[in-house]
Amino acid sequence: MKKSIAILLCAGLISCFTACNSDGNVSSDTSSTASSHTSSAVSSNNSSHASSSSHVSSDSSKQSSYTASNTFDDSAFGTFEQKLKDMKLSYKTSDADAGLANAKKGVTYTFDDGGKVELYLIEDSNLLSKIANDMIITIEGVGDLPVELNGNLALIAGDAPSDKKDDIINAFKDL
Repeated sequence: MKKSIAILLCAGLISCFTACNSDGNVSSDTSSTASSHTSSAVSSNNSSHASSSSHVSSDSSKQSSYTASNTFDDSAFGTFEQKLKDMKLSYKTSDADAGLANAKKGVTYTFDDGGKVELYLIEDSNLLSKIANDMIITIEGVGDLPVELNGNLALIAGDAPSDKKDDIINAFKDL
């Protein structure tokens, strides 16, 4: 009985989250969405974990597919660094733990006058689609951070020097 109630509560929460589209407006088809989640949750009574796992994968297939207009490789980091030098910015680089962002490579640029940005090269098309949908990247142990996206490169610029932030983002978009 407790499992059934828990499943129904989870189904209700899921239907609340899926009833809103990306711009925050409530979908006009919330009743069918809620009833389909509820009926699948009730019918799976004894296998709640399996049904929630299959539900998660079906939700991720609803995300719009992202096709990178530009596909970059490791040389993009050098190009970005040259753009920063052209802007007369002094910085130090260090390797970012790319694995924490599920990326192939990551570099942190720490500016001498304060602030930093992080640049990640991402090869996973599913991750790119998720980032493009949400405009956030999840860094393990840190959480969700707003991100700029250019092809398969992601830039975290939240800690950029405030007087140069727009210029840095524009340089990134011009890669």
